[in-house]
Amino acid sequence: LGNVFPMAVGRSHFERLAPAGSLDLVFAFITLHWLDRAAPSLGPGWHCKHPEVSAEAREALRQQSAGDLAQFLMHRAVETGTGAKLVLSMVGAGPGGHGVGPHPMLVQVDTVLKVMVSEGRLPQSLVDSINLPYYLRTEDEFHSMLVYSSIQELYDVNRIQVDYVADTNATRHPRGGISW
Repeated sequence: LGNVFPMAVGRSHFERLAPAGSLDLVFAFITLHWLDRAAPSLGPGWHCKHPEVSAEAREALRQQSAGDLAQFLMHRAVETGTGAKLVLSMVGAGPGGHGVGPHPMLVQVDTVLKVMVSEGRLPQSLVDSINLPYYLRTEDEFHSMLVYSSIQELYDVNRIQVDYVADTNATRHPRGGISW
């Protein structure tokens, strides 16, 4: 491959991962919906799309998500050289589409947790302490990051492509028989 050195780093992408100016191409696939840390409390819900999570907790997650993405972009800006390319692929939320409600798998996990609590196999306090640290950004939330002067000074955005992928039980399992 000549002067190409592919690498995968087993550390958080919210910290520096490579020497300054050493990267010419960076790919980040399917990871940027995870947050740097769990929020202090989501209340009785345990993930950002849980119906019992308060509006205040969702807003705190949105703010943390914005800060985490800015931190990611700042670190990559230091690591990349002049003319380097950064390619990001993110799971997100769209109005009236994928990401508006909880993922069907999380609905199933919630059902199992409730059954385990009702059977006395898990205390409700344990379920209430679960906090899945992720947030699904909307397209507008992503675009709002790009207008920060600190980000505009570091990056020239050449292209943003939004692909809507339907994520319903009907499209994933057209013949029924959903099983997790």
